Parts: sequence; structure tokens; C-alpha cells
Amino acid sequence: MHFFSVSKFNNAFTILQNIERLKSFYKKFNYSLVIPSQDKDKFEKIFKSKSFCQLKLIPETEIISLEEFRSIYELIVNENQFNIKKCQISANLGWYYQQVLKIAFAIENGSTNDLVMIDADTILIRKLDFFHKNNSIIYLTPYERNIPYMKISELIFNIKFINWYSSTSQLFSTTTTEIEFLRKSLINFQIKERGESIANWISRIVLKSVLMEFNDLNGSFFSEQDLISTSNQLNGSNNLQMISFFRFNLKNKLTSNQILIAKLFGISHITYEARLINESTENANYIKFFIILFHNLYLNYKNKIIKNFKKQRIIKIY
Repeated sequence: MHFFSVSKFNNAFTILQNIERLKSFYKKFNYSLVIPSQDKDKFEKIFKSKSFCQLKLIPETEIISLEEFRSIYELIVNENQFNIKKCQISANLGWYYQQVLKIAFAIENGSTNDLVMIDADTILIRKLDFFHKNNSIIYLTPYERNIPYMKISELIFNIKFINWYSSTSQLFSTTTTEIEFLRKSLINFQIKERGESIANWISRIVLKSVLMEFNDLNGSFFSEQDLISTSNQLNGSNNLQMISFFRFNLKNKLTSNQILIAKLFGISHITYEARLINESTENANYIKFFIILFHNLYLNYKNKIIKNFKKQRIIKIY
């Protein structure tokens, strides 16, 4: 199995913890980490001390640089005459850039390996299955339902969702056949130019789809996890499962005992968002912990019941 993440240095210690967990869950795996080129020495120093032979560090400039991505954005805006003020070329550009890195890495490497992407701020606390009968398992989130994510998938794949559930659950998986299907589907939306790199092509798809639909980048309008899960469903994956995890309202680190309790209640992973939690952040007290736990469980069971009565369907538009 081949895991990968895209990360800035502020998630380095979370990644360390996650790799240790993965080693206890899976006998054999590789892990690729796409990182800012200027941080490579710092990453190497941390991971070298842990002797992670499974880990490969990949400078993001080997895929596409942020400067190249910005140039593609400016070219698309000018060519299509989108009415966007220069001040709106915001910090959000970096957020879309990270998603391009994930999709481009998946397409470039997923033709020969089954892949699992885990967000760099996420730690698995229980073993998950990612594949079933030659297809990926699609994990749905009971906590988030960002309609723009659905709209973008509908636009790119020329479909209509009935009873849509988001799969932005901090991870996704792909088989080699699913990656080939994704590649062909994306070509139907946006032709890949002769000699054009995969990353440049994916950049045009991400940016153009968001600007076509919303005429703006100042918002959360795109999810690579929803895009890929939609593609996997269109390719035949029908194993959709709700997953419980800690992310929303989590502003403190958890103790080992709290993680054990969460695991016993079916929580699969925890996400320490770097903007809220760092190495010096205090541990959560038990009152806050149980409030988050039971709120998470309530939302999960509620949405499982809804999912049983309102099945998600995809209608192809011709």
C-alpha cells in the first residue's frame, strides 16, 4: 500500500505520529510526502532520526511550483475575462494549490500503485480498510456538507446528485483502474495539451471549474476528496460508509487515554489543524473531550439513519 500526503512543516510532528500508527496497523507500506522545497532540510532532520525507510520526501516544485500555479491562474482570468479584482488573488490560492498537488500526485503515481491519501494533520487511531473487491471504499463525513464541493463535481463530470453526501473525510483511496477512469473523465472536461505536464493540466481544471461556477476563489469551493470519490463512484465503487472522526470543535490535543476512549467509541482518526493546535497546545480536559465525543457520535448515528432512507444516487446528464 502506498500512502501519501501534502504538507507544510507545521504538520511534521503530526505526520510522525501518524506514521507510527500506520506501522502498527499495516505490515508493509510506503509513504510519500510532498513538501515545500525550502523545508526539505528541516523535514529530513526530523525523519532521519526516526529511521523511516518507508518515507520519501518530494519537493512540491518537482510537481508544480506555486509561482507556476499563480501564472496559470492569471492566464485563465485574462483569457476568459473573468471579472475578478486583483486584490482577490488571495491567500486562498495556496489552498487550491495544495489540492492540485494531491490530484496531480495521484494521477502521476496511481497508474502503478493503489494509493491512499491522508491529510497531513490527521492521525489514524484505528485500522481502516481502504479497498474492497477491486474498488476503493468511500468514506462519507457526517459533519460537513459544503454544497460548492458537490457543484464542482457535477460540473466536471456532467452529472446530477440525488441526496448527496460529502466525502471530505480527510482521506481518499484510489486503485489503478480508478485513476485511469479519472484521467479519462478529466480529459472529457478539459483536454490535456500535447506536452503539457499533468500538474499544469490539473491546475487548469481546478481553477477554471471554480471560476466558471463561482467567479471567485475567496471561499472553499473545491474538494479533491469529493472530486475523486465521485469519480470512483462513477467507475463502479458502491461501498459508501459513514466515518466518525475528531476535527470539528477540536482545539486541544488528546491524551493517550482520551484517544483510547475515542477508539472504543468507534472514532477512526483525529485531525489537529495547525492553525488551532501545535506542539505547545494543552491537552483537552475531560469535559470538553466528552462533549466533542458525544456530539460526534450523535451526528454520525443521525446521518447513518438518514443515509439508510435517502440513498445517494448519481444521474448522468447527456
